[in-house]
Amino acid sequence: MSLFKNYKDLYGKELENRKVLIEQNSALSKDNEKYQKEAKAYKEKCARLTVDLEDLDYQLEKATKELDAVKKEKANLKRENTKLKKRGV
Repeated sequence: MSLFKNYKDLYGKELENRKVLIEQNSALSKDNEKYQKEAKAYKEKCARLTVDLEDLDYQLEKATKELDAVKKEKANLKRENTKLKKRGV
């Protein structure tokens, strides 16, 4: 009978441990789902910010080219103005 009692005790402990393990696994699964949703939201936000950054980079490049063109045009106009002054017009 002692052997049967020991097995019965061990089986009872195994059932308790299994129940605790299932509860812990369930809690971790819920946390994992929450973190997966957060990670997905952060990835989407990162993608939007990347697109915004690319747009701003393009606008900066365009503005820089326009500024350079304006500077060149200004230099050309100054040069022409100087030529005209030398001619006496």
